[in-house]
Amino acid sequence: MGPKAAIVTLVLLLFVVGVAAYFFTQSDPTDTETKVPTTSFEECQAAGYPIMETYPEQCRTPEGKTFVRDIAEESEERRGQRTACTADAMQCPDGSYVGRTGPNCQFICPSIGGGIEGTVLSGPQCPVLRNPPEPGCDDKPYQGSFALTTPDGNRVIKTFSSDTHGRFRVSAAPGTYRIRGSDAAEVFPNCSSEIITVRAGAYTEADVSCDTGIR
Repeated sequence: MGPKAAIVTLVLLLFVVGVAAYFFTQSDPTDTETKVPTTSFEECQAAGYPIMETYPEQCRTPEGKTFVRDIAEESEERRGQRTACTADAMQCPDGSYVGRTGPNCQFICPSIGGGIEGTVLSGPQCPVLRNPPEPGCDDKPYQGSFALTTPDGNRVIKTFSSDTHGRFRVSAAPGTYRIRGSDAAEVFPNCSSEIITVRAGAYTEADVSCDTGIR
């Protein structure tokens, strides 16, 4: 083989090697990974493929295959989150009622953190009222026992008392209430309030008026 033939052969060899190297570098290095068989949701998830937020969850491979999670194998906690609780109710210490909730269908009473506070005043103190009132005829603070009721007054939620200054403070769950004397009979002093709205986490200021019956 002469020098020219040797040079031509070398050039051809280098060309072939270059072409082969080019096609090798253009191949997808992940081909070997994508060819790993994926036959279940767990394998698809372990491979890091996208999980669709459906129920049951679905996993999709780059080839377009979709695998669905077998809900028969899901955790006890996940199944408990979908437990259908019975419809019975329980009365909480604050007088409110709650149903069963959560994975264990428990009764959970609310954290009250609020209620009603105010002053009880009794009057009139004199047979004839004048404006301004005569000395000693002003409405006076009243110490007594009271009932926190539903707005219609038919159901007593709890009982409480006012102090010597007529002040009171009673906890209550969010809702609407009325206050009256603890004795439901029409006796004097006849005490009552307007309808009171309690909001979560706050105490509502309200006054209670007691009619002494003096005329």
